[in-house]
Amino acid sequence: MSNVPLLVELLHPRLRDECMPLVEGGHYSHAARQAMILVEEELKRKSGASRQYGQRLAQKAFGGATPLQLRVALGEDAQKDASKFLEGAFGYYRNHVMHTSADIGQTKCMMILMIATELMELIGASRLAFHGMETLQQLLDCGKVSDATQLRRLLEYLDQNTTPDEAFDGLWEDLASMSMGEEHLELVADLGLVEWTRDLPGPEWPLNDPFRPDFLDTVELTADGQEMLRLCRV
Repeated sequence: MSNVPLLVELLHPRLRDECMPLVEGGHYSHAARQAMILVEEELKRKSGASRQYGQRLAQKAFGGATPLQLRVALGEDAQKDASKFLEGAFGYYRNHVMHTSADIGQTKCMMILMIATELMELIGASRLAFHGMETLQQLLDCGKVSDATQLRRLLEYLDQNTTPDEAFDGLWEDLASMSMGEEHLELVADLGLVEWTRDLPGPEWPLNDPFRPDFLDTVELTADGQEMLRLCRV
């Protein structure tokens, strides 16, 4: 395929890093299988449905009635379509590469990698639904947070936390000191509990100050974040 370099640039970064070395080595079936495994892993990670697989995983994540149901970024009308898309992709491509992969050559392999990229983008753009106390209990039940106190501490720390020029080292150190890490930050972001705003430094930073940052990133709790914090304090 003469356009492989262009397709590689369009691939999701994880697929590019983990699947393309297999493609370049001529292991097309293995690359296609690994692509669908990565999609499944990402859907499990984001939805918390770690015990589900294939079509049932897609149904659980996007079409079920669980508190940790994923919501697509395109709105409520697209929710069923997203569920059907995931179910169809898992039903056909996942099962195909897992069980009947002998006929996968370079062309079909790259097609599957592009489809997997679209699935990864859909999952990445989705967010977890927020259902108040149900969501809190589900987070505790699936072990995403150890207890309500841990989540309360995280939200209290993040609210109005400001970082200059993307220098996040201090944030990671503070989270580590509270026995938390990137996965906890991703969790509250996926739930829509926090949002980031970027502003220019205010008058407290003189123009001639050599340490004046170019911009400041500030974390703020959303309305759902404020509600979750209230529930954690009960």
